[in-house]
Amino acid sequence: MNAHDDYMTGLMEVFSELDCWGPASEAATRRALAMVPFAPETLLEIGCGPGMATMTLAEATTARILATDTAEGALDRLRDRVAAKGFGDRVEIRNLDMAQLPVPDDPWDVIWAEGSAYIIGVERAMRDWRGLLRPGGALVFSEMMWRTDEPSEALRAFWATEYPAMTRVPVRLEQARRAGYHVLGHFDMGREAMDTYYRPLEARVAAMESRLEGSRLLDDLRAELAAYHACDGLVGSEIVVLQRL
Repeated sequence: MNAHDDYMTGLMEVFSELDCWGPASEAATRRALAMVPFAPETLLEIGCGPGMATMTLAEATTARILATDTAEGALDRLRDRVAAKGFGDRVEIRNLDMAQLPVPDDPWDVIWAEGSAYIIGVERAMRDWRGLLRPGGALVFSEMMWRTDEPSEALRAFWATEYPAMTRVPVRLEQARRAGYHVLGHFDMGREAMDTYYRPLEARVAAMESRLEGSRLLDDLRAELAAYHACDGLVGSEIVVLQRL
């Protein structure tokens, strides 16, 4: 096993007991869903993780949902949740790479990607995933965005490494319009969504600190948590609801 494999194994161990793998809240998911101007019959979720948003979407709609990710451990946890709630007749779970999604026989009504589109780049995601949507269908995604033009040097340095493509809301909305979408709405997911992710992560890192001591993974996680504590009002998670023109 090489250094990268060791790093990823450790990272998956840290996240194995976390319910959220990015800023999220049930309230934000439901608020964004309310901005979609129709009741979806089909929904593709990209980067579902262990399925916090999946379960909310299954409870709030009658749609047939395909939830996708490449982390098999997270998908197993979601399978257990779906079975426990009795959603197995309309929630399918598959290990799929978001960069190589198959073209469906029937385009999707809604594509949902909370905290995952940045992995391949949001501009690319808007472009590539548009072709998987029916005309008038909706794309919903969330990502970290700057709330200031003058962050501290430490915060700027962290995000320059972690997410160099991070931008401001008006810039992303203009990119969406150029990509062939109408902006239905957007909003800051708020401190609750940030805390829902970062507080359990902080507790998990503290519990594993002695095992991770001296590793690059621990250094990276400490840097991320430091950025979280410094980000209030400067960086936030924005959820964006678009409609394919």
